[in-house]
Amino acid sequence: MQPKLFIWYPYNDGEMGIKPTSLFRRNFDSKKFLFLIKTILINNEIKIIFFLYNKRKSKFKYILQILKLYVWAISNNLNCFNIKFTSNLSKIGKEDIFYGQSRVILQSKIYKLFKNRNFKLALHLSHYEINTREKGLMAEEILVDRFVAETNLYKHSKYFRRYFPYYKKDVYIMPIVAQGRFKSYKDFFKRKNKCIVSGRTIILNNKEYSDFVEFFQFKYQHPMRYWIFENRKSNSKEITNFISNSSILINESKNKNKSVTAKNIKENYYEGFDIVKEFNNHTMFVAPEELNDLPTLTVSEGVACGCVLIATKDYIYQGWGLIPNFHYISYDGSYDDLIKKINYYINNINELNIIAKNGQDYFKKKINSENVTKNFVKFLKEI
Repeated sequence: MQPKLFIWYPYNDGEMGIKPTSLFRRNFDSKKFLFLIKTILINNEIKIIFFLYNKRKSKFKYILQILKLYVWAISNNLNCFNIKFTSNLSKIGKEDIFYGQSRVILQSKIYKLFKNRNFKLALHLSHYEINTREKGLMAEEILVDRFVAETNLYKHSKYFRRYFPYYKKDVYIMPIVAQGRFKSYKDFFKRKNKCIVSGRTIILNNKEYSDFVEFFQFKYQHPMRYWIFENRKSNSKEITNFISNSSILINESKNKNKSVTAKNIKENYYEGFDIVKEFNNHTMFVAPEELNDLPTLTVSEGVACGCVLIATKDYIYQGWGLIPNFHYISYDGSYDDLIKKINYYINNINELNIIAKNGQDYFKKKINSENVTKNFVKFLKEI
């Protein structure tokens, strides 16, 4: 009997697609995992059933959840006839798989639902740097069967092993898939022969990041993004000649206006910044990895636009099948080596163009929605 895939209700998660609330508010929804749902529903390799958590057993609220689910489906161009749902955990069989985001499932009011389950549980570790110790304890209590991330964190991350000591299996590697709007439309030799840096550098002052700050003794999740931002203040020739910096620094503790938060700064930032255009205007880009051993969303997006990725932590990308200095430029993580590599390729643009083509071709053939989803479904069935 074919197992079924149960997914925690997606309409409140911007990584699962456009949220219904985003139709009326200015929200940035990354839609990072929407391709999985779309591809599975189209190919029908495994049946998806959305799980709607009806905590208070209210008939009105359950109907409202169903309406929100269908609004979400329509907003994300999904076939409503393929949308199935339930609020009954007892309907999940022992061969079925429940899949969700760890930041949602591993919460005090939710995780206990899965304590005495008879089905398999797989969680994606997106944003696992938030309240990591607490998440690790909850995961151990309910014995999450498998974790999913962009990196094999069990093998490569001391931070992950510190807070999830019970977990002794490989973390399944799911590469980041670029959305369709990320395309190359500008000739490589007509671009600025410089490196673009984008994104937000947040000073981690909140208690929810205390595990992260204590472990790394650093208040920034992306060190290179912070160092570039700081060096920009000096108006150094390296920044002026080699790097176009579009990143911003956010320090919530210094905001006198309480309405100004990291969230609404994020919305303003992404609304006024055309990342596809910027990638097409440059030959190279830096997508600084997180200290907790995960890549940023822009990795696949920049490469899809024909821009060359400059990256450290080679084990992340080798896990995707990428070859250093063939599909992307590798550097040792220091500011000096970054500038050295940018300078070299500025003066060797023909070599840079070859790497751009190699990277773009590989992502088109291997790291696309069809391949990544097919491999993921195979992994789920083998849990």
